[in-house]
Amino acid sequence: MATTLGFQPDLLESTIYEVLFEKLNPAAAIFQTPVENLSILPSNLQLAEGEVRLIGSIGGEYYLKKALNRIQDQFDYILIDTPPSLSLLSTNALVAADKVLIPVSCDILSLRGMENLLEHITRVKEILNPDLSILGIIINMFDRRTLHARESKELLEEEFGKQVKIFQTVIMNTTKIKDAWGAKESVILYDKNAEVTKEYIQLTKEVENAIKKSTAD
Repeated sequence: MATTLGFQPDLLESTIYEVLFEKLNPAAAIFQTPVENLSILPSNLQLAEGEVRLIGSIGGEYYLKKALNRIQDQFDYILIDTPPSLSLLSTNALVAADKVLIPVSCDILSLRGMENLLEHITRVKEILNPDLSILGIIINMFDRRTLHARESKELLEEEFGKQVKIFQTVIMNTTKIKDAWGAKESVILYDKNAEVTKEYIQLTKEVENAIKKSTAD
């Protein structure tokens, strides 16, 4: 994410790694992006070393939560972007989070991993974070032209739609996103009239409404 917003993470002296493992104040590692009201606390490849440091650490699952508690009052929302693997770093994110958004590409491999992910989230909720809940599933990089994608979408809805909310807005697979990445810009700034930009804006509204509803409930 940091790269697509114009940063070079490997050249940054302050990242989430220093926050988690060198006791750096998280406020010192936050950078304002070109997007209005969007700040970022970046990571780089060094964070992979953190996985090793977390193994066997007492309370290692709570490192990120403790760090974010120091800055959470400064923001309306804090989004934690995680890799798809079920690692200790991902567990840290689930312990720190209130709600989970699950982006899914419509292919068989992604659907096979969904059940494992839901089981992992359930375990984290039961043992480490009772306040955790799943806000919903986002269908991402969808290619309506392929039969495989359409059938995978139907399977996703059949297998998981009853237990987890699936957002109605679907993010289509388009080269416009890759073009924006290449330009190191948010796709919303890169082309405000693109269909995928409209999809992201609509999805944002849908997610915000879901958050408000879950908070009211």
